[in-house]
Amino acid sequence: MDSAAHSSFPSLDAIRAEFPSITGERASGDLFFDAAGGSQTPRIIAERITDYLSTVNVQLGAETRSSLESGAIVQAAHEWLGTWAGAHAAPGHSATGHSAPGHSAGAGGETHAVLIGSSASTLLSMIAAATARAPIEGRDEIIVGVAGHESNLAPWLRLESTGYTLRWWDADPVTGASSLSALADLVTERTRIVAIHHVSNLTGVIEDLEGIVRVAHAQGAAVVADGVAYAPHRLMEVARWGVDAYAFSLYKVFGPELAALAATRSFLGTLDPPNHDFARGAVAGSFELGGASRMGCAGALAVGEYFAFLSGSKPPLAGVGADRATVEAAYARIEALEAPLTERLLRDFARRPTVRVLGAAEGGLTQLPTISFVVRGWSSKEVARRAGRVGLGIRAGHFYAYRLTEHLGLDPADGAVRISLVHTNHPSELDRWESFLDTIAPLA
Repeated sequence: MDSAAHSSFPSLDAIRAEFPSITGERASGDLFFDAAGGSQTPRIIAERITDYLSTVNVQLGAETRSSLESGAIVQAAHEWLGTWAGAHAAPGHSATGHSAPGHSAGAGGETHAVLIGSSASTLLSMIAAATARAPIEGRDEIIVGVAGHESNLAPWLRLESTGYTLRWWDADPVTGASSLSALADLVTERTRIVAIHHVSNLTGVIEDLEGIVRVAHAQGAAVVADGVAYAPHRLMEVARWGVDAYAFSLYKVFGPELAALAATRSFLGTLDPPNHDFARGAVAGSFELGGASRMGCAGALAVGEYFAFLSGSKPPLAGVGADRATVEAAYARIEALEAPLTERLLRDFARRPTVRVLGAAEGGLTQLPTISFVVRGWSSKEVARRAGRVGLGIRAGHFYAYRLTEHLGLDPADGAVRISLVHTNHPSELDRWESFLDTIAPLA
């Protein structure tokens, strides 16, 4: 990236120019409308991974320069991911006023540790299994949200075989959202975990995570949240929310195939880690089986450089991520670019009488630019096939929100059509999208 481009906010065209798959010589010409399934990556990510593989691609633990540099990259990635997720509470600030079972809330400094894994599904499954191996007397209930992604449902459902009772947090059959009052009726002094999504990856509706945490912590229960569908669009503030564990996937936030989970050390202390007994000690050594992907860590750090470009600030040194102010500015830019896209999508859908949008049919703080819909008289799979033939990158199905799809009265085998945008989408791309919709769902 040209350092001169960092003196002010870059234009949308300048942002798109950083993504070879969008504007490069080998770009397919397809429109990327499936960001919830995986975002495109700026070239700096590939460059930093290539740099790592070409220079210090060695195992950690030796005293050579290469091994020490490789170790520094992995350590820096853990620190950067904590900054990115907002896992560091301001001095003197308590992340939460309540305690989850077996631990107390931090009162400043770093309240969360960061674990790195291959995917959010892997990390959440590991946390659930570690929970099962460390039972707490009198805490034998787990609450799961029917609107959640299967990655934060299936691991907890498997715990039924170990003696846990699973309780379902229902969702509105029209909007797909869940009410805090219903959750308050479910959480008791026997609840150990509330496993919930921050955003439905089917509807794009944001849940009140702070409210969920308050309800759970009031009864001494911990909250394990899936933030995968939230992280590409809004600033993460893990410490402020007070959530006990929060997972997100970097490959859906312009980064490499990697995932992170920020969890309070006290919450992790209630679990039985999966790693070899002799390898335990530090948090990463206890929970990261096989260690973090080293080249993935190099790519993760490069996301900080992209955020600096996006925010118009001076880029950080390679290999250190970005500071919190840069992260906040980058997300402000992201939100400003996405809001008009969300509003336009919803406004256009509302004009098409045969279209049923799943979720909140309005923009603002409750709706992200991930929107699923069905068209009366059309198979969702057929709509997606026809869109693909004209270069519109959407998909159809249940998107691993299988139970919510059923709850909304749909056949999961066909599911819904989903369009999911990010800040790199250009408003002019929606001209092609609306022209396509005209052929299957005419305007009123």
